[in-house]
Amino acid sequence: MATSSLTVELDRTRTLRFDLAGLSLLQRRLGEKGLMPILARIDAVDVEATEAAYLIGLSGEDPKLTLDRVRRLLQFRVDAGELLANLGRTVARAIAMGAGFSEAASEEDSEGKAVTGPPI
Repeated sequence: MATSSLTVELDRTRTLRFDLAGLSLLQRRLGEKGLMPILARIDAVDVEATEAAYLIGLSGEDPKLTLDRVRRLLQFRVDAGELLANLGRTVARAIAMGAGFSEAASEEDSEGKAVTGPPI
């Protein structure tokens, strides 16, 4: 069964989730007409797109989260040795899961562990 969220380690364990409202908000924030251009931007390591996606994807569990805080969380992970491209792949996978792209639910993280979350 496909999952609708995944767990990410930033400053602590957090839940990254995109519902349709969040996907729509992401499109508007980035000025895109669809998700594929957003995923392409993230794949190209577009920092603005990656930051916006994390902000929206994490805001469900942390509504007071700001863009500045997201930047600091991502910088914390980069300073710890995480590649920005890997952080982008994680948020792109969460976007794909929220959009119902079937292959997204079967992907693995960088350590080869299955990415899982609660059923919807």
